[in-house]
Amino acid sequence: MEGYPLEASTKALALERPGSFDPVEAIKHGFLHFKREKFDKFPEFYEELAKGQNPK
Repeated sequence: MEGYPLEASTKALALERPGSFDPVEAIKHGFLHFKREKFDKFPEFYEELAKGQNPK
């Protein structure tokens, strides 16, 4: 799996709203992109990843 290209996301947001940048919207957009394009498409990877975690 490839990493998430944050620069592409911020550029896309800048094109949607020329002259303004809302960091909260950037985070929300990034989260939704990750969920749709990574998490929902590869659930078995994230299930395995979650099994390997050991919170303290």
